[in-house]
Amino acid sequence: MKPALNVLMSITLLLGLAGCKSMPELWGSGEAEPVAEAKPEEPKPVKAEKPQPTLKDLIRSDLKRNRLSKPSGNNAIEKIERLRKQSPKDPDIKRFELAVIDRYLLLAEKRITRSTEPSRKDLEKALSYINTARSMQTPSAKLDKKEEEIIELLDIVIQKEQLEKARAAEAAKPKPVEPPKVEEQVEEVVSVKPNPQINNPNFLALQQDQIASRSQDINLQLDSISKRIVNERATVVIHAQSMSDFRYLKSSLRTSLYWVDSNFNLSAEPHIDDTVSPGIEITTGQ
Repeated sequence: MKPALNVLMSITLLLGLAGCKSMPELWGSGEAEPVAEAKPEEPKPVKAEKPQPTLKDLIRSDLKRNRLSKPSGNNAIEKIERLRKQSPKDPDIKRFELAVIDRYLLLAEKRITRSTEPSRKDLEKALSYINTARSMQTPSAKLDKKEEEIIELLDIVIQKEQLEKARAAEAAKPKPVEPPKVEEQVEEVVSVKPNPQINNPNFLALQQDQIASRSQDINLQLDSISKRIVNERATVVIHAQSMSDFRYLKSSLRTSLYWVDSNFNLSAEPHIDDTVSPGIEITTGQ
């Protein structure tokens, strides 16, 4: 039994040794692996907040985008007024207002020149731009000049419309009305002296009652001398009893000339005398 027991113990010992050799492969060497030190997290960069735009920045932005008077509550004109309340003496106020005026002048000019002959609608829209620009407190000679130009063009267009109606009514009559002779015109003049130019072939006598009533017959009579004025490049003297009548006759003559040559520049001098009959005198050519 002893030899057998010794053999069994030897086998058991060998198996034990073999097991010990295989354990490191399964469980490792038994030594603790070094733990890597944790690196501290780098702080994330803090994004700098964008500075809030100032009131002046907002005005510049509105001007750049042509937000002049609209939309309500977010436009250049209203913000300029806010700036005026905050800093009444800020020199940028004048600069901003002039910039607004310049943009409205540009809008008005584009509206007028978008067609060869501006319509009444275009002129009225252009005038509305000028009126809006008038809300600026900074005076502008350019604005005054453009307003005068638009009003003059508008006056021509309105009178042109009225003249077209008068001509249509005249054409509808069975017989054309002949203009009265010079002698008849003198007889019709009451309470005033005949004009010294009455017998001058370069003088067109007019009736004061028609001028006072702004009769369209005046425009029809002016047609008779418009071609001659244009062809001779002539200047005229407008004999009138008041400055108001002078302006009316000048505007009417300009309208009549516009039909002959839209580019003709009328040169007219006033001769105001409430004691003589009115008329248009053609003087020397230009």
